[in-house]
Amino acid sequence: MAKKESDWKSILGNVVKEEVIGGVKSYAHNAVKITQKKIKRKVISFAMCLLGIVFLIFGGTYYLIDTLNYSRSSIYSVVGLILILVSIIIAQSAKLLKY
Repeated sequence: MAKKESDWKSILGNVVKEEVIGGVKSYAHNAVKITQKKIKRKVISFAMCLLGIVFLIFGGTYYLIDTLNYSRSSIYSVVGLILILVSIIIAQSAKLLKY
């Protein structure tokens, strides 16, 4: 009788341990995946922001060098501003992820 009781307790203990360990593993796996998403979004955001700054610099230099041709400088300036705004949006979405 005592042996069955100890078997029952050990079986239940093993089940509980496996459930807890499985839960911790899935939580850690989800945290790693979300951290990877955050890193990817931050890298993409930084690259887009850098590209936007380059376009703004091109727009400014074309505006200063070629005063008769405003279309090229305005196109570069608008594209640069759009890229910077999109990079800010992506960076904010990375902050909104959990963990």
